[in-house]
Amino acid sequence: MENNATLVLVNYKEPLIEVEKGFGYLGALRMTQDGTLMECHVCGQLYKDVGRHVNNAHNITATQYREKFQLARTTALVSEAEREARKRRTVNFFASLTYDQKQKHREKSNKNLREFLKKRGAPNKFKISLETKNKRGSCPDQIADQIRKCSDAIGHAPSKGEFMDWSGSTRYVGLARTTFGGWRKAVEYAGLKPKQKYVHPVGRTIRRRSEDELLELLSLFYQETGRVPTHTDFKRGLLPNAQIYKRKFGSIPNARRLAGITEVPPGRWGGLKEYGNSTDN
Repeated sequence: MENNATLVLVNYKEPLIEVEKGFGYLGALRMTQDGTLMECHVCGQLYKDVGRHVNNAHNITATQYREKFQLARTTALVSEAEREARKRRTVNFFASLTYDQKQKHREKSNKNLREFLKKRGAPNKFKISLETKNKRGSCPDQIADQIRKCSDAIGHAPSKGEFMDWSGSTRYVGLARTTFGGWRKAVEYAGLKPKQKYVHPVGRTIRRRSEDELLELLSLFYQETGRVPTHTDFKRGLLPNAQIYKRKFGSIPNARRLAGITEVPPGRWGGLKEYGNSTDN
C-alpha cells in the first residue's frame, strides 16, 4: 500500500530515536491522521493490521516485531479504526450465538489465552519498554534534551543543583541516575562537558584535598557564581563536603575569610545563632 498520507505520533514526547534501517522511530508508532492506517517500521508502507503484514511479508511474528522496534508487549499492531471494527464484529457475532454456543466459545477462548500466556512467559515487571518511556518523556534522548535546554538557559553545562533550580523538580535528576548511572554521565551523553571544579565524589573513599586546594575551590565558586556559598551548595556537591572545611579550618566562616570572601551570606548560614558572634563571619 502506498505511503502518501500525512503520519502523526499520538501521545509520544519528542525527541525520539529514528530507526537506522527502516522507517519511523524506535518505541513509537505512526499512523494516519484519521487513525485508519498504521506505518510498518520495516518497509514504511501503511496497513490496517501491521502484525499480520509483518508475519506474511517480512517473516517475523508480532512479538518479534515489538521487541525489534522496542514497543511495549501489550501494544496493539492494528489501527484504531480496525480495532473498533473488530470489536463491533465480535459483539455482533457473540450476540448471534445461543447460550450453549457462548459457553463453548468462552471455554475455547480461555484455553487459548492460557496457552498464549504460558508460551509468552511472565512479563518482567522491572523492565520498562522504550515506548513507555517515550510516552512518559523519560527516554535517554528526552532526558538529554532537558539538560541541553537548561544549558542554553544558564549558559553552561548545569550541575544537579542548577538543573533542579531551572526545572523546579528533581524528576530528571533521578531519571539521569537510573538511566545513565549518574548526573555526570547524563551531561556527557547530552554532548556537554561538566565543570570539573564543581564535581565532587560522594562516599568515604574520596580523594584528600590540600588546604590550598579547598580554599581555591571556595574562591572559584564565589567568582563564578557571584554569591557566597550556602549549606545547600555543599550538600548538592557543588563544593567538597562542608565537614571537610570544618575539620580543616574550624568553621565555614573561617574558611571563607581565608579564601578572601568578606561577604556574609543572608539567613541562618551567616547569622549570629550558628557561629556565636558577627566577627566570626
